[in-house]
Amino acid sequence: MAVKVNGAREEGGDGWSGVLADAVTKCGRDSERRLFVYGISLNRCPKCQARLRSDNDTCVSCHYTHKTPRTTKPHHCFAIDGASGKHFVDSAWSDEFATMVQETYRKRLHDKMLTEEKPAKVPASTAAAAAAPEQQQQQAAPAMNGAQGQIAPASSAATTPQRSAEGTSSSVATIGTPATVNGAAGVPSTSVSNGGSTQTSSSSNAHKHEQSRKRQLPGPEDTRDRIQKALRSEETSRPAGAAVAAPAPSTDGMSLYDRVKAMHDRRAKAAQPSAPKQAPSPKMSLSQLLTQQTEERQRLQREQAGQRRKEQMELQQAQLRNEQRRRELQQTERLRVEQQKVDQRRQEEQRRQEEQRRREEQRRQEEQRRQEEEQQRQEELRRQAEQKQQLPAFSEAMVPRQTSGGFSPSKTGEDDELRAIWVSDYDKVNALIAQLDKEILKRTEEGHSFVHMSNNITIPEQLKLKINQLRAQRDAAIKKRLESVVRVLIFSDAVRSFAQQNEHTNIWSDVPEVLKASHKKCAELAADIEEFEGQAQKLREGIDEAVSSGNPAQMQNVAHLGALIADLERKIRASNAERDKQFIFMFQFSDTLRSMVRSEWATSGRGGYQLQSSQ
Repeated sequence: MAVKVNGAREEGGDGWSGVLADAVTKCGRDSERRLFVYGISLNRCPKCQARLRSDNDTCVSCHYTHKTPRTTKPHHCFAIDGASGKHFVDSAWSDEFATMVQETYRKRLHDKMLTEEKPAKVPASTAAAAAAPEQQQQQAAPAMNGAQGQIAPASSAATTPQRSAEGTSSSVATIGTPATVNGAAGVPSTSVSNGGSTQTSSSSNAHKHEQSRKRQLPGPEDTRDRIQKALRSEETSRPAGAAVAAPAPSTDGMSLYDRVKAMHDRRAKAAQPSAPKQAPSPKMSLSQLLTQQTEERQRLQREQAGQRRKEQMELQQAQLRNEQRRRELQQTERLRVEQQKVDQRRQEEQRRQEEQRRREEQRRQEEQRRQEEEQQRQEELRRQAEQKQQLPAFSEAMVPRQTSGGFSPSKTGEDDELRAIWVSDYDKVNALIAQLDKEILKRTEEGHSFVHMSNNITIPEQLKLKINQLRAQRDAAIKKRLESVVRVLIFSDAVRSFAQQNEHTNIWSDVPEVLKASHKKCAELAADIEEFEGQAQKLREGIDEAVSSGNPAQMQNVAHLGALIADLERKIRASNAERDKQFIFMFQFSDTLRSMVRSEWATSGRGGYQLQSSQ
């Protein structure tokens, strides 16, 4: 379909716009026609068609501010082809023209819906009344046959039908439809009332009905659902036997309208996330509008209430998650603190054990060093004593001599040193005997347990052999201990004094149990003396360290350390005095010891005194 608008330019600024709007409206969306626009240029003003300047966007003739081709958009519902058959991507159409086309389509949609609703209210027995809307639509739409002499006024784009207040179908307002323009003289359009009846053939009615359907398609704002609803209503209102040809599909299986609508739907979705709200239909009454507004308001309130409930639930869930997260963090922190405490306690325990092991190692090394020094000193004293002795046995200097006044010892210093050597030997042998006694007792108990468990009268030979070996070692140690006691008694000042004072008294006897008790008591005293000496040695080392360092803070403790050492030495002297008493008890209540001492004294050849025997 070709439209020439050169003649419309001379009639005024809006003349050609009305003609073009009417032409676009007639083409329709599903029409097979193509609209070719001649004479519209991008370089001309869309209102007065005056040539535009490239450096100015305002027309010098009508002072209309137009949109530049780069900022204007083509109409979003129609495929407008140019003289070359290509789509105008950049057109100079104004916003007023787009609004005019939309309004025209909207009016035609309402007219069509009004026409389709009226036959449904009429009884089915009235055939003439049911066919009246169809005849009205057929007569209202002029035939598009391209004949010469058919024109329509430019100012009549569409006319809104007048509906009666009673809602009856007796009278229908005339509908003015524009006709095609060919540049020649035009014939005005005619109006048809509902009372008239036109006798035409079925093929002519079908052709006119198809042309009316194409001209009264929905507007650009209508959705696909409303279009399908309008098509279904048209099928139901169509008389029986009327054959309507379906629009021919496009070459690719999709009609031009569907293709353009799909393209612009994609553009609309990309441009804005939500579809624009449809305008209310003009045919709605006030009560319907109020009801619709109330329902919309209630729907919005429900949506808002649901949104608030959703937000409240999300807030509660977030609070629960935060509380759970806080509890997890507290539990993790508590576990971490407890783990740190456990690690600290473990480290403290390890340090304490390490310190204890270190102290024990130092004590052991110190004890070993002290024992080595003591052994060296004793070896030195023994060597000196052997050098002074003429015989390997006891010499005359070692045997107490009898004088007019009783016993008189030899040199006091030498006797004390020798006595210390023999006392040390006695302590070692006495401790060994105590250990052997414990071992023999343990083995004997094992043998008794074996006899009771195995119901046998004899103990194992290996255990018996072990017990015999231990007893032999104990007997040898007892003999050596007796010799050590004899030597201690010979060089003991207390024993010599006691023997001198009680030479002619009757206090001597033989009680073996006294020896056992005295040996046990001497072992305990020896352990105490060894402990006191170890403590005194540590204190002496502390004094040596303080003196060597010269630190005033350490030197202040020297006096205290000296007092502690003096106290320990006093305890050592008391323990030694108690041990001397035990030696005196051994000498008093053992004939064997007195005989051995008398034999040692007699060996010197110096004449001795006779002690009373218990026998």
